[in-house]
Amino acid sequence: MDNTYAYLIYIILSCLYGIILIKTKIKSILVTIIASCVLITILGCVSRFCAALGSKTTEREWERQDYKIRYVKNQSLFGGTTMEYELYQYTTFPIFMKQVDAKIDTTGSCTIKFELAKFDFNRCSGE
Repeated sequence: MDNTYAYLIYIILSCLYGIILIKTKIKSILVTIIASCVLITILGCVSRFCAALGSKTTEREWERQDYKIRYVKNQSLFGGTTMEYELYQYTTFPIFMKQVDAKIDTTGSCTIKFELAKFDFNRCSGE
């Protein structure tokens, strides 16, 4: 998960801070410093919470035909780590990709079958 929610909360709090300053017409430096410290503290807590929710890292990548296969490790706050294969297909412009299918690695076999794309991948040989 990105820190998108943290940015959104920061923008909302900044807007509220601006509204408070306009309504109260307080232009004191002390009020500005205190409000800024409160905003930074709240944003820091939200960022730490969002970061603790989970992470997604790519362990390995392969490119075959018009596809890119990623071996991804999903670590969540609740539950264990899941290892999965994600299949991406290049679009008409090769810099853009769309995710076509994903399979969780539970069997340990060499062949990963992506049914939606009708694509088989041999992870042992990388073919």
